[in-house]
Amino acid sequence: MNKLFFTAAMMLSLGTAQANSTVSFILGADDYADIFISTDDTQQGNLIGSTSFFSGPLQTITSNLTSGITNYIHILVQNYGGPDSIAGEFTLIGAGFEFSNAKQFLSTTPSTVNLSATGFGVDYQVPVSYGAMIDYGTYYSDQFAFPLITENISGVGGPSYFSIPVYAVAAVPEPESGALLLAGLGLLGGALRRHQS
Repeated sequence: MNKLFFTAAMMLSLGTAQANSTVSFILGADDYADIFISTDDTQQGNLIGSTSFFSGPLQTITSNLTSGITNYIHILVQNYGGPDSIAGEFTLIGAGFEFSNAKQFLSTTPSTVNLSATGFGVDYQVPVSYGAMIDYGTYYSDQFAFPLITENISGVGGPSYFSIPVYAVAAVPEPESGALLLAGLGLLGGALRRHQS
């Protein structure tokens, strides 16, 4: 009898297990940015990469997400000769998360990125879009066809704090998981009926 309950518990855990979700992105910054992942919008988080439009071809950066809660991609930008700016595209891999546009793909636009001049999670304002395909830096115009967004104040300043929330959503079980769970429960019921007779 104990073996049957152990088997049932294992089948339930297999049927409800969630795969790890990740975010993958390519991002450029004018002049330079450090990128962090955090589960608290007011905390900088863990460093996952750095980027610049001026330091060579931009690389894809990937990071695991903490399941069940909102994660934040924090981008700390410093420009030494003009407004702090970023441009990038982000893709979620796996279930359980979505961006503010309710999709698993996001480009940097004023409506999808929060900006603060004072720190992460405080005093957010709407960034300015310079439009697509502006030649900022050596490695920008060849790789991006979406807006370069920037702080509202032109001139030297900063640093600027850009934040992109990645919202946790209820995972929809795959049909195969539901079928496996039902089959397991049916087998368990049949085994219990045979054991009682």
